[in-house]
This record gives sequence, structure tokens and C-alpha cells, in this order.
Amino acid sequence: MQLYLEDILEMAPSETQFENLKKRVKNLEDKKSDQGTSQPASWIQRNQLLTWLISLTLPTIAIIIAVYAGVIPHIEKHVDDQVAIKVNDGLKQPLEKLGKMSDDIAEIKGTLNAWAPLMTPQFFKRTASLSDKQFSESLPQLKVAARIAIQSKTTVPDDDIKEIGKRAITLAAANSVSSAPAWDTLQTLLQYRSFLNSVQVPLGPQVPVTGNVGTYYAISKENTPQQPLNMSTAGVSEYANTAQLRNISAPDLNKEGSLGPSLLILQTPTLILDNLYAKKVVFENTHIIYRGGPVILEGVYFLNCTFEFQRQTKSENFAKAILSGSVTNFQSS
Repeated sequence: MQLYLEDILEMAPSETQFENLKKRVKNLEDKKSDQGTSQPASWIQRNQLLTWLISLTLPTIAIIIAVYAGVIPHIEKHVDDQVAIKVNDGLKQPLEKLGKMSDDIAEIKGTLNAWAPLMTPQFFKRTASLSDKQFSESLPQLKVAARIAIQSKTTVPDDDIKEIGKRAITLAAANSVSSAPAWDTLQTLLQYRSFLNSVQVPLGPQVPVTGNVGTYYAISKENTPQQPLNMSTAGVSEYANTAQLRNISAPDLNKEGSLGPSLLILQTPTLILDNLYAKKVVFENTHIIYRGGPVILEGVYFLNCTFEFQRQTKSENFAKAILSGSVTNFQSS
């Protein structure tokens, strides 16, 4: 196909068409330039409804918080006051009942103390003659009876105490379900025996031991872990009958042939008897502990003492010696 110059000239746009085309191109370029330089709409402009709701809600919440902070403490105080009133009203009757119970208990204790001197010896005598099964079942009552006897200062015949103690020792050594209660009851019986001794043993005038106690008596801190340690003496005897207190392996500190005290009275919160040699010594108001070690006691008295013995054969024999009478003689290697 051949195009001639005349044809090309005929196809060219007119001047007017060319100007219109230029204007159109310019308008498109201007519009594109405006779109490139304009800023996007903000979040607030795009979400005007949500922005309005937030602006309304935040002040409302602030007002509610302020009211809550001011009113709630008063409400809580009012509630606490009402609860306290209700609790006091609710406790009034139980407290009145407790007060009445205390009065009743005091009355019962007074009645027991009044009747104990008459009833307790009979109870011990009857218990000593019970069958083994009945004796085992009576252990809790026996323990209580021994405590009442101590509090009421009731005297029970020595023979009954020895018999009951002997049966309690036998039951404790049987390794049965009753062994532990029997041993516990036995230690209470030992305490009662010690109470009886305080009534039966006259100590006479006493002289406090002052100065260097270790010159005549040596007792280790292992035996007396608690203080204070108070000593006094009673009476005067020749060397063969003087009081002694020392470790088993320690030498006698008293000089042979000289006179010395007939009794040494010792008071301390706790005394451990293991490895101790005591002769003509009175242990008074002391908690006595024995763990089964070697011990030698000659003419020893326990007055108003409590006892803590490990349950074993040596302790059983020791308990028998204490229950046998006012004076205790016992030796264990």
C-alpha cells in the first residue's frame, strides 16, 4: 500500500482538533498531579460516628469512677457496722452459754475436790482388783483419778498404789494396743507417788548451799540443762551417811572421816538422771528424765516431781523402785 503526501496531509488533524487534544492531555496531567500530592483522610474523618461515641463514653466513665471512689467506702463502712452488730448479736448467746459452762465446770471441780478424799481411795482399791480387760479399759479414768488425787491432796494407801503401778507396768510391757496408754498412766502414778512423798517426808530445817558447790557436789550441765539450780542441806551425819551427788565415774569430793549433811535438797526445772550417782539426795519440784543409761540412786527421795521415762525394761524397773515407797534405791549399768 502506497501513501502519498496528499493522503497523509488529508489524514492529519485540524488545528482545532489538535488544540482540544492538548487541553485534554493537560487536564489529565493536572488531575494526576493533584491526586499524588493530596493527604489521605484521617481516622477521625473516616470514623466520625465512632469518634462521637467515644467522646460521650469517656466522660461518663470518669464520672462513674469518681462517684464509686467517694461512695463505696461509706457503703463498705455501713456494711461492716451492720455485720459487726449481727456478729455481736449472734455471739451474745454462745458467750453467755460459755460463761455458764465455765461456772458449771468450776462447780464440778469444786464437787470433785470435796468428794475426792472419800471417793478416790475407793476407786483405786476397786481398780486394783479388776480383771486385766477391765483394768485396761479403766486406764483413762485411772489417770484422771490420779490427777484429781494430786490436786485435792488425797492420800491413797501405798499398797494400792504399788499394786496398780505393778499392773500398769505389766500392761505397758506387753506390746499391745494398751501399752502406750498404760505407760502414760504409769508416769502419772509416779507423779502421785512423788506427791505422797512430799507429805510423808519431813525435811526439817534447811541450810542453803553457798560458795563453791563443786567442792562437795559435782553435777554436769548435761544433767541440768536448765537453770536455776538451787541446793540446800538438812541435818549432819558422819562420812558414811553423808549426802553425795556426782557423775558415776567422778571421785567422791567429800573427805573421808569428816562430818557432812545428812540430806542434800536439790531444786531445778529439769534433771537428767543418766550417768548420775546420788546418795541421800532429795529432788524436789523437778521434771525427772531417764533415758535408760547407767544410774545409781541410794536413799533418794522425789518430792512433787514429774517424770519422763523412755519405755524400756530399765525404766520399768526404775518405776517399780519409785512406787515401792517414799525412799528410792535403784542401780542400772
